[in-house]
Amino acid sequence: MTQYLSRAMFGCLALVGCMLSVFPHPTTAWSAAQPSCFVPAMHPGNGQRVCVSATTSSQTLERQVRSFIDTKPAHALKQRNFISAGASYILNRFRTKKSSGRRTREQHGVAGTKAMFTGIVEEMGKVEELQMDLMTPGVTLTVSGDVVLQGAYEGCSIAVNGVCLTVTKFDKKQFTVGVAPETLRLTNLGDLEPGSPVNLERAAAIDGRNSGHMVQGHVDNVGTIVETWPDDESLFVKVAAPKELMRYIVPKGFIAIDGTSLTVCEVNSAESWFTFMLVAYTQQHIIIPKKAVGGKVNLEVDVMSKYVERSMDAVNERIDRLEAKLDAIASKLQ
Repeated sequence: MTQYLSRAMFGCLALVGCMLSVFPHPTTAWSAAQPSCFVPAMHPGNGQRVCVSATTSSQTLERQVRSFIDTKPAHALKQRNFISAGASYILNRFRTKKSSGRRTREQHGVAGTKAMFTGIVEEMGKVEELQMDLMTPGVTLTVSGDVVLQGAYEGCSIAVNGVCLTVTKFDKKQFTVGVAPETLRLTNLGDLEPGSPVNLERAAAIDGRNSGHMVQGHVDNVGTIVETWPDDESLFVKVAAPKELMRYIVPKGFIAIDGTSLTVCEVNSAESWFTFMLVAYTQQHIIIPKKAVGGKVNLEVDVMSKYVERSMDAVNERIDRLEAKLDAIASKLQ
């Protein structure tokens, strides 16, 4: 039975990757006499609309869009920094005579390749630019790097702080990826700004060595650094994690934090926290030591624990039924 379960789990892992989502693109005819109006996806329920016509200026549109921006957005993205760029983008979109009925993979930038990572960060890159797309609202992220650009191609996958993203364009010094709204909600990528350091890793070669563990690049949620302390040359870090993830975090188990494969040290499920340790070499090659108490980190638990849990669900149901029958028989014999 164990042999078959192992085969099934590894078969599922081979099919798991960064999936492509296709968002419809509105085809809207407009004129100076008939403005086109839409509701930005960031606040679809407040009843307001943004209207664009041939005479709409970028400044006017910017004022309209600002009314949609909360002082504290649902996700951590600093949306207000990108309103001006977004306003110009929308005007250009609506002033294009021909628009396709569906966005391409390059336009919405959702990862579409079946990629796996190892959690061994190849280099620390730097955020060069973030540009908000108010139509989605997603973000176009440009990052400079060196190692991860070796062998790069359009459509390849690169993990940025542990998030699997698809490269839409690149040159010798930097690459561009798209970040979907769902990714902004579940990760710390919305906290990035120009100059921010990020962990980078290319998708692993199928015949390559894995010095970490199987990392999908599918972040489960974010955690918060609550304490750090040195231990000789090592650094211990204590992280508060969402309650629903704690059942997958065990002492000496794997966990990916900002895309770094690490070993869990201590776990306190009742208080929803765990600790890990960084050796001196690792501290010099990843971004975690640069974060202060209160900083957000991306968390991806070991996917094998999820498959084991799912496999055991059916077994536990059978055990529950058998125990119920035994209880019924025992009550009759009394």
